[in-house]
Amino acid sequence: CVICHRGFNSRSNLRSHMRIHTLDKPFVCRFCNRRFSQSSTLRNHVRLHTGERPYKCQVCQSAY
Repeated sequence: CVICHRGFNSRSNLRSHMRIHTLDKPFVCRFCNRRFSQSSTLRNHVRLHTGERPYKCQVCQSAY
């Protein structure tokens, strides 16, 4: 990265990282229109609206 000098193993990872510096937020929540720079952050946010809990504890069966 020319701004913070962090290294990346692929061009796509660098492009994704650069959104931190440019404040580009192309991923939009369809429920509340909040914007995110990373698609994974949007995916986690959408779960707040849908109530999806995809991770289950193998011991107590609680979902997260």
